[in-house]
Amino acid sequence: MTILVLAAHPDDEILGVGGTLAKYSKDKEKIVTAVFSMGEMSPPWIKPEILTETRKIESEKAHKLVGVNESYFLELTDANFAKDAKKEKVDEKMMRIIKKHKPNKIFTHSPDDPHPHHRLVYALTMKVLKKMKFDTNVYVYDVWNPLSLLNRNKPKMYIDVTKTFKKKIKALGVFKSQKAVMAQLLPGIYVRAITNGLSYGCKYAERFTKVK
Repeated sequence: MTILVLAAHPDDEILGVGGTLAKYSKDKEKIVTAVFSMGEMSPPWIKPEILTETRKIESEKAHKLVGVNESYFLELTDANFAKDAKKEKVDEKMMRIIKKHKPNKIFTHSPDDPHPHHRLVYALTMKVLKKMKFDTNVYVYDVWNPLSLLNRNKPKMYIDVTKTFKKKIKALGVFKSQKAVMAQLLPGIYVRAITNGLSYGCKYAERFTKVK
């Protein structure tokens, strides 16, 4: 089985799907990630050109930890994310990745995430799949909206990440440039994992909504 994860910024893929990716890797599944932007505007006190390289290195280290087999960096800028997506023909790049790997499952951002870049990645995902007429399972994950109620009647998939949750936390720790952001998000990550675990009957779980 081949898994494709689409993430707006470096670390989104670990925040949303990190424990699941580590589990899939343990089960010898092939994992491919595509990161759209290098997140060069966060934090703002570091020069963008330095932060771009730093976040790419952090992302590659995190990918190695959770067992990603192949990573793509589409190199959009945070400042002009939507414009760059059109200018750089990111939809065509997505098509090439999908044609090459033929993923059995795609994980992308939730359409009701408050971050506009996250919503755009979701919209691009659905647009590209429709244009390609590519039939596969598509699941959405949360980053900034842990209490999302959208699609609450859609089927949910729970993944028991009890044995890989520590690896997810370790991978998040690789993002040294994002310490302030991680400090905000980590409590919610634990609460969500425990809550999902209670729903699924395990210690820690990640939950995804099936949209296709």
